Amino acid sequence: ILDPMPKAHINPFENRRVPCSGIGVDIKGASCVDEAIAMCGLNWELGLGDIYDGAGNVIPHYKAITRADSGKVFGVTKDKYKPIQNADAFGFADILRTQGATFEKGGCYKDGEKIWFLMKLPSRSYGGDQHDLYMFLMNGNNGKQSLFAAFTTIRAMCCNMAHLVNKHSTFKVSLQHRGNIEGKMLEAQEVMAGAQQYFDGLAHTMEELRNVNLTRAEMGKIIEGLFPYAEDASDRIKRTATEKRNQLINILNNAPDLQNEGWNGLRLINAITDYESHAEPARHPEGFKENRLMNLATQPMLADKVVDMILTA
Repeated sequence: ILDPMPKAHINPFENRRVPCSGIGVDIKGASCVDEAIAMCGLNWELGLGDIYDGAGNVIPHYKAITRADSGKVFGVTKDKYKPIQNADAFGFADILRTQGATFEKGGCYKDGEKIWFLMKLPSRSYGGDQHDLYMFLMNGNNGKQSLFAAFTTIRAMCCNMAHLVNKHSTFKVSLQHRGNIEGKMLEAQEVMAGAQQYFDGLAHTMEELRNVNLTRAEMGKIIEGLFPYAEDASDRIKRTATEKRNQLINILNNAPDLQNEGWNGLRLINAITDYESHAEPARHPEGFKENRLMNLATQPMLADKVVDMILTA
């Protein structure tokens, strides 16, 4: 299963870009949250509007969360809900800047239903490879998504974005918006403490993966398990799964950044994160890049599943 693929199928590794490339607004020059908000065009207000039934009567006790400049409705909530303005939600990021973080990118998802910022920490070396460390900050304006920070790395050699399963700490910290300066200080401390624990633990996880030797046959079985199909599945389903397997096998065999890595758990995980970060779908639906960035930064990855499998076997 791990034989080299025909040359025509080899992934153009030289064209790999970071998953946030072409998404959001570059805010490296921002000196504070208010400036970053303005650069991203996010300095609009949130408001609450009445909701009416079919007869034109106001529905009591409920309000629509709206974007004031466009009237777009993000969600419905109880009338006691108080929307948090974008600049207020991310006020603690100014304190993060004093602790070594820098603004990288910012933007909104679904016209402002979710607001996000990417902040960069000083790079580190894991297993001889340089990794850029990031904090992905997100807040929902729909009354459902709470404020949180997620920690992720981008491997500098290949632009893979990943947050690997880490038994030492979690990759995501939920935050409670507190508003005042003391609250912002506490929020910043929670984020930085979570980031420190996660990235320190990541070094141990990567070393553990490197110490797990895997045969090519074992890797092939794991890859088959990531993209399974039933024997009686349609030809289309089988073709799709086979193509995904082949893309991942190609990376595992041919990616330039893996040629000096042994056949071990770390090689397999780096190949999987490469696939998740860069594999192109057959079709590019509207918002594909934004959806992929949201998923990579905030949701469990295929690589997480395999890390857990390898280290608990």
